[in-house]
Amino acid sequence: MSKQASLNSRSSFFEKVCHLISDLIIIVNSEKEIIFCNHAAEHMIGIKANRLIGENIFSFFSHTLPSAIDALNELVSSKQHSMTIETIIKPNTVSSIPIKLSMHKIHQRKHEEYFAIIAHDTTRSKILNEEKKERMLAVSALIESEERYRQIIHTIEDGYFEVDLKGNLTFFNDSLQRIIGYPKERMRGMNYREFIDDENAQKVFSTFNRVYKTGISEKAFDWELISADGSRHIIETSVSLMRQHDGKPIGFRGIVRDITQRKEVERKLRQSEERLRKFVNTAADIIWFANANGRITFINPAGLQTLQLKPSEIIGKHCFEFIHPNYRKKAAFFYLRQFAKRDPISYYEFPVSVGNETKWFGQTLQLIIDNEKVVEFIGIARDITKKKAFEEHLKQSEERYRSLAEFSSDIISEIDINGHYTYVSSNVYEILGFTPNEVIGKRFTEFVYSKDIPEAERIWNTKIPEFALRFIHKSGGFRWLDCASRIFKLSDGTERIVTISRDITERKKEEERIRESEMRLRLQQMALAELAKHESLHHGDVKAAFKTINIVACHILNADACGIWLLQKGT
Repeated sequence: MSKQASLNSRSSFFEKVCHLISDLIIIVNSEKEIIFCNHAAEHMIGIKANRLIGENIFSFFSHTLPSAIDALNELVSSKQHSMTIETIIKPNTVSSIPIKLSMHKIHQRKHEEYFAIIAHDTTRSKILNEEKKERMLAVSALIESEERYRQIIHTIEDGYFEVDLKGNLTFFNDSLQRIIGYPKERMRGMNYREFIDDENAQKVFSTFNRVYKTGISEKAFDWELISADGSRHIIETSVSLMRQHDGKPIGFRGIVRDITQRKEVERKLRQSEERLRKFVNTAADIIWFANANGRITFINPAGLQTLQLKPSEIIGKHCFEFIHPNYRKKAAFFYLRQFAKRDPISYYEFPVSVGNETKWFGQTLQLIIDNEKVVEFIGIARDITKKKAFEEHLKQSEERYRSLAEFSSDIISEIDINGHYTYVSSNVYEILGFTPNEVIGKRFTEFVYSKDIPEAERIWNTKIPEFALRFIHKSGGFRWLDCASRIFKLSDGTERIVTISRDITERKKEEERIRESEMRLRLQQMALAELAKHESLHHGDVKAAFKTINIVACHILNADACGIWLLQKGT
């Protein structure tokens, strides 16, 4: 074979190979004319080869690869042998295609220069890169999600576990380890039967078996666990089935919560409710509940018995219906005011018709308020009929006592243990000139005549029950009061002194006049006795006798002069 034939053969082989390559290949001569393009170039550009051959590469690039013109010029004018850029090609039939463009300078004999232009479609590469990027983001998100999941599992207060189908622990968090109490090394592979008794083991097995057979998760079933220190904990558990990718069951996972304290609180609450129920049902007082509209929803047995009613005759009725008609409007006003003001507790007394009689009740009413809204009433009422009767009797007795005190001519007063007036009847004004308000609150010695104060203190300290003292009058002077006192105790144990004082001033004056008369009579008798001793009365000297009588009478009677009258018998 001749050399030319060999070259032609190699050229033909080269073209066949180039046509098999999926990348665009264009060969340009030194005149910058396209002398070869493969089939890939035709498909990528959308122009047949016979139209490209002989086309000036710059003219062609201006439409299809405008961004490569500067790069090609640089390659032609420089000493570089190759250049690669990332750009896009603009075919006539489809939208722009991202490519990796390589341009190589080829030197042939006789210093001819050729340029090989190779364009690689990077669309698939970019898609793959995007897919790879998305996969990386997905993997990163998965790793982050698993990390968050792991953090949540190990930081939640509830215990988390995974067991195989035989009930052996394959994974657990710190909270479960704290609940069970064994070291982590000991717990790995530990079977659930090792920390529960037989009764609870049967309960747990039945639940897990039901989940295995039905595939339906169980939520919040309770069982009892025995921790490492022997203490018992009530556990609330939710469990679900774990499966492989092919759906085959491989174990169970679940959440456990230690509800021992909650159960203890519930137990105490039940006991408290039971005690409250017993108290309500056995209480002697009426206990009733009503809704926000005042309709009775509950009444205890004592209420039914006291009111002589059946449950059907009171449940659902309005609470005002049982108040005596004559007092209903007044009671409604009182309770509606409590309702409007949201006063939590009130006390009110009212009568109720019970059978053929009327009974009085004292009631404490409490409002149950939620979010500033009244949702319920609770009433506790007690029969106070006897108390009311006693109060009425006491009121009448006090009224009679007050009337007696006010209309009595004597002053009636009350003094506390310190000697201060707590009450004085109004007639003190008539006797001493002071009003009751001027007396009450002051000590009794402020009204005692100054010369009698020492005697008054002695009487007070020695608790003399009956005495007479001079008391000052507001206008000046004094009045004699004859007093009788008695000590009595109030219901709260404090002592009071009740004193009845009578004005004896006139009697005292009369007694003084009588004493003066008696004194004069006594002096007269003394004068006569003295005269009988004088000699002059026995010698018949009338003048001397009268003189002696006059001197003695003036001395005895403490007078400057005396007169003597002779009276004839019968005149």
